[in-house]
Amino acid sequence: MAENETACGHLGMQHQLVQDCSGTTPPGHQGRMPLTPPGTAELPRRAAQAPCANALIRLLDTINAQRQTDEPASWVEVTVERDLYLSHQERIERSFRRTDYDPNRSLLNLRMPSPVHEFFANILALNLQIQLHRIATQDNDTGTFASRIRIGGSATIQLAEGDSELFQTIQRQPDAQFRHANTQYPGVVIEVSYSQDGKNLRKLAQDYILYSNGDIKAVIGININYTGKESTVSPWRPKYTRIKNSDSDIEELECQEVISYETFRSVDGYAHNGEKHLKLTLGDFATDALSTSHSLVPISISYRRLFDIVQEAEEMEPTKVANVADSVVKSRRVTRKRRLSFSSAEQLCSEVQAKYAESEEVVISRAERDDEDYEEQSTKRPTERSTKRRG
Repeated sequence: MAENETACGHLGMQHQLVQDCSGTTPPGHQGRMPLTPPGTAELPRRAAQAPCANALIRLLDTINAQRQTDEPASWVEVTVERDLYLSHQERIERSFRRTDYDPNRSLLNLRMPSPVHEFFANILALNLQIQLHRIATQDNDTGTFASRIRIGGSATIQLAEGDSELFQTIQRQPDAQFRHANTQYPGVVIEVSYSQDGKNLRKLAQDYILYSNGDIKAVIGININYTGKESTVSPWRPKYTRIKNSDSDIEELECQEVISYETFRSVDGYAHNGEKHLKLTLGDFATDALSTSHSLVPISISYRRLFDIVQEAEEMEPTKVANVADSVVKSRRVTRKRRLSFSSAEQLCSEVQAKYAESEEVVISRAERDDEDYEEQSTKRPTERSTKRRG
């Protein structure tokens, strides 16, 4: 199944961001200095970035507003230069709970998973965790090893194993992960693409494997689609090849797709390939330096179980719950809500956050004004000089 390489529904907004940046700040103007000294040494740089900063803020606000609609996007990819990202990182992380950033490609990914997406990832991870717990009860080295594996949810993974001095660490927040307590990277990562949200599972898998130097040993990619399109599973693994005619011990590392988009739910919504299994081993859950003696301990999940997990997750979709309101239970108790009073520390924290947001807007506005003042003065001064010569 081909994947959509871009963020669905947001290409127009991303294009507008680029237009706002390039159209508002002419190429020949970016290196100029204002005619009057700026308030701080940072102001010239901020002035040049102000149009892009404003465009980014407008885009973030638009995406936030779109989350309240009937069809919110769950994955949005935007091109944002590193300096602009760093200057707005706190604001971005306040607005979006999960984000990825790749400074090498200047790509910001905003993750806004739907309830179905999150329930599926959590239930799948729980099924694998149950198997790990069973192994951990064994009174031997295998049990001890399994007991050190933790389920990590969407904790940030810093992919720092680049192949050049110019490489910059990539930040990813996957749908689920498993990490041994004595390793830097998780051994198994789960990524879910829901209803063709634009997430490129192949590119994500490659980044995880290459830039962890193969310490991430299994990336499980799941494509979930509504009835009318297949739901598929694709596992990726590291592949090592000895470089020919080389005296060194260098190996070529690749990301290998073990199974390519194999169907577990058919177009008409029925279980498919139910007898097949997604196969892992206990050794997949940690780097080779720790796990080689555990590579024969099997861990697996059937395609039939993947189908069942999708069904279970879809039962939690808000629209489906609303359609079966008579079958769901909630409290009918009549209450009057009494809220906790804020402590002075909490009140101060809230005020500081508000002031920070306000000062951020002031800095951008001031930078824009300085930028406009420069343009205005630079166009007026030649006219004034020519008038004096005529006098």
